[in-house]
Amino acid sequence: MIFSSLAGCLEDDSSTDDSSDNNDSDINSDTGNNTTNQTVIPDYGNIMVSTYHIAQLVSAIVGPTANVEMMSTSNIPVHDYKPSLQDTVRLSNSDVFFYHGLNLEPWVGETLSILGSEAPPAYATHTMPTGEATPDFQSLLVSDLCKQLNEGERVSNTLMSYESQASELEIHLERGVQTLTFPGADAASLQGHDHDDDHDNHTEEGHDDHDNHTEEGHDVHEEHAHAEAEKVIENPTGCPADTVISILHLEEGEHIVEFETDYANLTSFDVAALPMLGGHAHHDHGDHGDDGHDDHSGHDDHGDDGHDDHGDDGHDDHGDDGHGDGAFEWAGIFEMNDNSHTWSMQKVGGAYADPTMRLVLIPTDSPNETTMHTLESDAETLITGDSCTIIEDGESMSPVATGSCFELHVGTGDDSTFTINTTGLTGMAMYAQHVPTEFERDQHYLKDTAGTDIEPIAQEGAGAHGHDDHHAEYPICHNTETHENMEGTNQSDCETAGHLWMEGEPNDGTLGFLTIHVENEGDYGFALPSHITAHILLGEGGHDDHDDHAGHDDHSGHDDHGDDTHDDHGDEMVCYDMSSHTVNGSYDNQTACESAGLMWTSANSGPGGDDHGDEGAESEIVANEDEFEYDPHSWLDPVAFKAQVNLVLNALIEQFPEGNETFTANAQEFMIELDRLHLGYVDAFGPSSTCTSNLVAANHNAYSYLTVRYGIEFVTVHGLDPEGEPSVEDVAEVIEKINEDQITVLFIEEYTLRSAVDSIVDSTGVQVLYLYTMEMSPSDDSDTYLTMMNKNLENLKIGMGCTA
Repeated sequence: MIFSSLAGCLEDDSSTDDSSDNNDSDINSDTGNNTTNQTVIPDYGNIMVSTYHIAQLVSAIVGPTANVEMMSTSNIPVHDYKPSLQDTVRLSNSDVFFYHGLNLEPWVGETLSILGSEAPPAYATHTMPTGEATPDFQSLLVSDLCKQLNEGERVSNTLMSYESQASELEIHLERGVQTLTFPGADAASLQGHDHDDDHDNHTEEGHDDHDNHTEEGHDVHEEHAHAEAEKVIENPTGCPADTVISILHLEEGEHIVEFETDYANLTSFDVAALPMLGGHAHHDHGDHGDDGHDDHSGHDDHGDDGHDDHGDDGHDDHGDDGHGDGAFEWAGIFEMNDNSHTWSMQKVGGAYADPTMRLVLIPTDSPNETTMHTLESDAETLITGDSCTIIEDGESMSPVATGSCFELHVGTGDDSTFTINTTGLTGMAMYAQHVPTEFERDQHYLKDTAGTDIEPIAQEGAGAHGHDDHHAEYPICHNTETHENMEGTNQSDCETAGHLWMEGEPNDGTLGFLTIHVENEGDYGFALPSHITAHILLGEGGHDDHDDHAGHDDHSGHDDHGDDTHDDHGDEMVCYDMSSHTVNGSYDNQTACESAGLMWTSANSGPGGDDHGDEGAESEIVANEDEFEYDPHSWLDPVAFKAQVNLVLNALIEQFPEGNETFTANAQEFMIELDRLHLGYVDAFGPSSTCTSNLVAANHNAYSYLTVRYGIEFVTVHGLDPEGEPSVEDVAEVIEKINEDQITVLFIEEYTLRSAVDSIVDSTGVQVLYLYTMEMSPSDDSDTYLTMMNKNLENLKIGMGCTA
């Protein structure tokens, strides 16, 4: 609780500490003349720091000339710490404040803002050496995927012909490359599909009448939701030519992947898939609440069904009819090889399906299915907006580069036509309020100036595959040995006879399926050739991208998870005066308090309130690592840490110029130690390394800087919380991972519970070694940053089989 005169109490304690800790002196007595020469160590005041590693850095520079304090007085994990009012008072009384940055301490901005003019000068210590960029998780993922495609070991597999067979081929998302081969065309396709009869120019274009599988379950995916790419990166630097990397958010579990190509003569391709570092929750501490999502707090009203309905607008679950219930019913993407094209709408059965239809046109240089899906949100904004230009029968449309919405009005005749100006365009994504085949009587809806039907490279929507569908009647019973279709049977009899019951359309050899195993929910990258499209069909409980996890929906605001908005969790609220550091009891409501320029806050929390105190949680997740764009642990790289020493040195000299000489000498001495540390790592893991492996299995995503600097590759074995109690299921998952990947050495952090590790050792025989991240103060008071980094070096050498 908040007590009056808290600041005074703290100041008294501080004074006592200062007198005992910082007024040390060296006394030299001269017995000849009874005079005493005293060398007085200056006291530059109180320096506040946010974490242990910064305390080590600052202390190395100031030595005994200043009192260095950490914000947390109880060694709370850095990801969980939140300042109390007492901590905030201590901060306001300090002379300078150093914190790391990179979102490691998300409370800093709010706390400094609340302190206002009483906040001390504050400096973020993270920096990189001159000419080096901070490695972000996306760049690391792209670099790793390209490296795998260029150098990774290949495993060859033949894709399954049908979605129902996908479970027969399962892969894990891990290092290496899958060389996948499409299955041959099945008999149903050869018997019933006329490859020469569908829209003339497919074979000339290489599309081979694939019609993009939109009728019975390709693109529409037979009532499945499918994951949407959060980001698409075309031709990334370092990858083979024509590579496309898609980044998607996937939940834990098994998901079917459908691979598709428009080129019938393509038989095999390479794919690499890896999890993105930082794409996994850091730790739980038992505070996930009843619905399991309390700490993924940006899932915007997951309510009773858990995940934002995902289907009410027809765009999230891509169910029976793709886009049937959304802002647009149909989407298609086309190559444009003419300066003008004609869009046609016809009466069918004596009437137009609708006298008006909105049509969004977005020019693109990348006319492929991935682009079509990527532009969906832009199309939805345009088609539902107020700036749709009305186009009458016979008029023209000229789409702008960012996309345009047109409202087509049919004429009084049986046919209505609209001209599209496509001069200089190589591709066009189109999104229509209705499926265009609804307006077809005897003419295709899109033609060039020569009157040639223009077919989509990819399309999605209800009935989109509406032209002369010669496919066999489905479902059918297929004999996989004779490749014949069995007439007059049902699913039970078919499967009893050992045949395959097929509910989708035939496979003409341009389609294949497998299952991927996702160990932990997070972001994953898939690298494929540009002429291959992959649909990830979410399994049971799949939530179709959590409302576009590109930003993870802020993951911080607890946006309306049901009726409980967590405003105060039952805590007593008080009005706090930051200037006097006391509670002002004359204000008993938020409006009056804030009108007086004071702070309305929970009585037993720090600024910002809401520490979930009444929920019985051991600690609150303030910053999960799945929120980070960058790995914050740059201090684990001695070269980066040396640059941070220079930053802090300059800041200290700015604040205490009289300490310039002492600070500079101390900093130079510490940087020499960091140079020695760096050379030790280079000797062990550099060009002359004697290590038998550069792969390390650890239980924390904290080591990307070691990867970039020294080439050590880390795989994360999730389930062992760095500071918390793992569940029985978590431990079982770790054991499965160790056995499956034949891991012999597992690296854990100092505060990972030994009880969990002991059971893992008993079950697997794995050797357990420590890596110190210094997110908490060490349990051994004699340890320092330098000693722990050297311990890391020696343990890594053991774990990687280094002989020297």
